[in-house]
Amino acid sequence: MSGYNGNFRKKRMGWTCSYVPLENLLVGKAEKRVKSIVKLAEDYDVDGVIHFSTPACRHENFSSRLILDALNDKGIPFLNLDGDMTDERNYSPKRTMDKLCLFLEVMKDRKANGAGNG
Repeated sequence: MSGYNGNFRKKRMGWTCSYVPLENLLVGKAEKRVKSIVKLAEDYDVDGVIHFSTPACRHENFSSRLILDALNDKGIPFLNLDGDMTDERNYSPKRTMDKLCLFLEVMKDRKANGAGNG
C-alpha cells in the first residue's frame, strides 16, 4: 500500500512534503483486487468478509466469485450482498437480514469449533 511517507523537506520559500501517490487497492484488474482483499483479511486476522456488489458493475460482479474462491482457500467465510443502487425495488431488507444472520451463525459456529481466525 502506498501513501504519504511522512518525510518533510524544507524549501527556500516554506515547507513541502514528499509523497507517494495513493492507490486504491480495490480498483483495477480482478487479480489485483483478489490479492489485496486476501492480504487485508490475513493482515487483520478477520473472522469473515462481507462484500457488497451491485448489478450495475459487471467488472466487480465477476470478481466476487474469484474473491469467494480465494478466501475459501484460506478458510475465511465470505458473504456477498447484492444491492441495486439505482432501483430500490430490487432490494429486500428481509433477504439481506436473513443472509447476514446466517453468515453470523456460520462465523459463531466456526469460532465455537476453534476454526475462526481470531
